[in-house]
Parts: sequence; C-alpha cells; structure tokens
Amino acid sequence: MSAMRNGQRLHSFGLLRARFRPKGQIAELRADVRQRKRLREYAASHIQHMQKALTEKTLQLHHVVTDITGGTGQHIIPAILAGERDPEALACLRHYSCHSSVETIAKALTGSYRSSICLCSGSHLRFTTPTTRRHSPAKPQLKPC
Repeated sequence: MSAMRNGQRLHSFGLLRARFRPKGQIAELRADVRQRKRLREYAASHIQHMQKALTEKTLQLHHVVTDITGGTGQHIIPAILAGERDPEALACLRHYSCHSSVETIAKALTGSYRSSICLCSGSHLRFTTPTTRRHSPAKPQLKPC
C-alpha cells in the first residue's frame, strides 16, 4: 500500500507522467502487430543464416535469384538438403517466372556441398517456408462500434 501512496504523492507533485493503456480490441491489435513484426524479424535473420550457409558452400544462389524464399529458392534449397548435387538438375527446378536462365543458375550452384552446412540450412529453412508463415497470427478484424 505504501508504494501506491508513494506513486500518488509523486503524481500529485507532477513528477510522474500519466500512462495510456488502450482498451479491448485496440490492445489486441497492437499485440498482434508487435508479434507479426517480431516473426518477420526472426524470418529475416534465418534467411541471412541460409545465405551465409550457401556462401560457405561456395553456392551463389542468392546472387542470381532475387529472393531465396521465393518459388525458385523453395524448390532448389530443399532439393540440395535432400541430397541432390548436380547443378544442372538443380537449375531445372527454377520457377518459370525466374529471370535468371538455367545456365546462370547452374553456374551459381557449382560449389562444395558439406553435410554440416546442409544440416544448418535445413534448420533455418523450417522457419522461412510458406507453411511457417501461414502459422503467424492472422490479421485481426475489428468490428465496427
């Protein structure tokens, strides 16, 4: 009780600022927005780790593909993790709308494939797949007052 009295006393002297706590749906909306932002930040760091793992394998996929979490990346990276090592076969997995040619992608996929790096990439891939993104909180819908 003394802490509450102390707070009231400090507030009466103008030493504490008033706090604003939103009610109901607004508080939920703000919490959902913060959670979605945090998930995007986590996914971004996992994508950076995957790019680093690809670079350590001397694979330059992220230089010829705009987004390694897009259609082409989501076909090629799981194939690498499944054990495919042929650059030509991997390049043929590119998405039809990819701007890079099969030859360019095949050159970028020529490198060393070490299993320890593949395991690391696999753990990061789980956090960047579309199914993981689907499990993020849905956009909240506010009802009119």
